[in-house]
Amino acid sequence: MNTKASSANPNATNTSVDEILGDTGLGKFIAQNKALTIGFVALIILGVFAFGFFQSQQKAQNKEAADQVFAFKENAVLDTEAKDFSATKLHQDTLNLLENVQDYDGVVESVLISSEVLREAGNLELAKQVVEKAIESTSGAQALYFLRNRLASLYEDLGENEKALELYNKTLASGSYYLEDQLYFNIGRLELSLGNTEKARKSFEYVVNKGEKAEGEFLKLSKLYLQYKLNK
Repeated sequence: MNTKASSANPNATNTSVDEILGDTGLGKFIAQNKALTIGFVALIILGVFAFGFFQSQQKAQNKEAADQVFAFKENAVLDTEAKDFSATKLHQDTLNLLENVQDYDGVVESVLISSEVLREAGNLELAKQVVEKAIESTSGAQALYFLRNRLASLYEDLGENEKALELYNKTLASGSYYLEDQLYFNIGRLELSLGNTEKARKSFEYVVNKGEKAEGEFLKLSKLYLQYKLNK
């Protein structure tokens, strides 16, 4: 799965935030792939061991659901370049899986993978529907965190920034989240995109004011937005 992005123009007269971000490792990737990357930083860091842990717990409690998830993983065609790949079939199979297993946190990994494959195939609406359905049938705080994070990034891809912001604020209000600085940074970006400069400033300042306690990259990024987007 490769994501192509254009690099910043080094000959531009005015230095943009994207160009400044391009000078950092994670920053470069975020600047070039904002809508996808911002929503998935937490998944990259936490997804493997977090879901691995509670999936093992759930398998013992709900073997039938676990078996259905396993069968889905074994049979789903996830390669968008494969001859037998079908976005509509993957979409429907994922919805069917959700219907069959109901409130089973172990299905979340499959939903995240399916939504990303559908996004890669250019089917953002189908990807959105899959994650929305999963949120409707999920009650676990940990699962909801990952699903809301994913859905927010899809909303951004679709230009629905108000909905993305609403999800991040809902996550914040729930008190169940990881990477607090990432969450505040995302809220700041979206507030800024909607013209709410003072709310954006407060979110970025929250990260900056934590100083060394803040996660390094999001501390840097928040400072850059304050300096180059909000002229502080």
